[in-house]
Amino acid sequence: MCIRDRDEAEALALADVVVTMRRHLNGRIETAKQFAEAQKALVDQWLMEQTDRLTQAIERIDVRLHEYALDYHGDTKTVKLPHGTLRRRAYRDAICWESELEAQQYQAQHDPEDMKLSKSALKERLEQLPDGSFVDRQTGEVVHFVKMVKREGESFSVTHEEVS
Repeated sequence: MCIRDRDEAEALALADVVVTMRRHLNGRIETAKQFAEAQKALVDQWLMEQTDRLTQAIERIDVRLHEYALDYHGDTKTVKLPHGTLRRRAYRDAICWESELEAQQYQAQHDPEDMKLSKSALKERLEQLPDGSFVDRQTGEVVHFVKMVKREGESFSVTHEEVS
């Protein structure tokens, strides 16, 4: 179907047919894309359901492993098994700000170049007094907007050798 070998009227009609065929092919591409998107949505839904179901099974297993670690290795924080490791760690007490505004004002007074108050950086500067209050080691100033929050319990994690 070469357009060059036709007279002008035939060439125009043939070009119009080719444009119509092209439009039809573009429509088929769009249909294929829509079908693929629908299939992707189904696969994503299936994957989410499988992941949820399997995650719940893993969580149930972790509860049993935590019970095992407590019952048979109560004084041990790390239990090495042939195919993995169980770890228990007590939660550390955490520092928190009672007032974010006071924390920002304190930061502006003591370190104006860095306006983001880092808890870890401030924690290193603080010393907890026997009465529970905190003092800044660098300035000797009592810091009233910081408090220590006692965290009860422990974290539990399971690591296992990756299957090749």
